[in-house]
Amino acid sequence: MKGSPLLQSALVALGFLALGIPVARLTTPKPVPSSASRSAVARPAASTRHVEVTMESLPPARMTVALFGKILLESSDSSHPVRQILLLPSEDAPLVLTVTIPEGRLAARLEVRADGEILAAQTFWGDGSLRGVLEVPGERNPTTP
Repeated sequence: MKGSPLLQSALVALGFLALGIPVARLTTPKPVPSSASRSAVARPAASTRHVEVTMESLPPARMTVALFGKILLESSDSSHPVRQILLLPSEDAPLVLTVTIPEGRLAARLEVRADGEILAAQTFWGDGSLRGVLEVPGERNPTTP
């Protein structure tokens, strides 16, 4: 008294179809709008801010700091900390620190300050070379002076 096997098969197939449509919509990649892809590549900053960036390493090493692929600060085998005022976007900024020495273990520190306050700081460790990313948080309210 179960019913027709053909009817049961049809109901199961309809159930799979009903579940398959939402799953297909969730797993299908969506095209990126042209305005979003342009902003992700160019990253034009609506507003900027001045920050002090300090980088140092032990032992002395060649170091670079880049933002979105553009080198902002560079040093070669400096035994003293390198400090410079840089212009960063007001939104979050991922600074990429790259450090190399001929051989051995190294430590490198990257610190970002604005108005005397530390915005972000991190020490990176590596053997011979390292690459690290320091996320500098954006301003809470960029319209405030």
